[in-house]
This record gives sequence, structure tokens and C-alpha cells, in this order.
Amino acid sequence: MLESREIPQANSLRDVITAVFAVANGAKTYQQIAQAIGKGERQGRYYRLAAEQIGLITPHNTNHSMVTPLGQEFISLSPEQREVLLAELILRNPPIKMIFGESYDAQVLQERD
Repeated sequence: MLESREIPQANSLRDVITAVFAVANGAKTYQQIAQAIGKGERQGRYYRLAAEQIGLITPHNTNHSMVTPLGQEFISLSPEQREVLLAELILRNPPIKMIFGESYDAQVLQERD
């Protein structure tokens, strides 16, 4: 069974992407991320966690985030390529896997290759 902190609370993928770009551009804390996406501090935590859960940013010390190598790759892609990678990352997220099942994830990734 999943714990509530494992379930992303962010409801806008656009803002998750904006959070990743914000961290790449110097936003380190959830407060700075919240400001970058135009939401309150609580929402800043949700969007930071969602970006962490799909592997695009990682915590670095208390309340400081940094972009992962995968996040750097994500940023360097064209918008169309980012959409494809984002879909793959979401399908790999444990709560999504529980909903769609492992076979769905494997099938989608095989079709891409």
C-alpha cells in the first residue's frame, strides 16, 4: 500500500515542468519554486515533490533542490521530446503503475523503442 506522501499532489504538469526549469534557473527552496509557478508555499512543496518523484530534481540538503542529470537532459530536449519523456516518467511512477499495471508500462516503452 502506498503512503500519502508517495502520491503526487500536484495537479498541473505544466507547473511541474515550470518547477524543474525554476530549479535549473536557481530556485532552490519550495518557497522559491512556489513563487516561480505563481502558487502558495504549500503548492511549492507539492510541485517540488512531484518533480522529485519523477526523477527530474532531487533534494540537496534541507529544503534545497537541484536538477538531476535526467532533469538536465529533460531541459535540453525540444518541447515535443519533453512530452514523450514526461509521459514515460509518469508511467514509471509507482502510483500510476498500480493503476495501469506493469504490462501497460512495458508495452508503451517497447512501442517507443
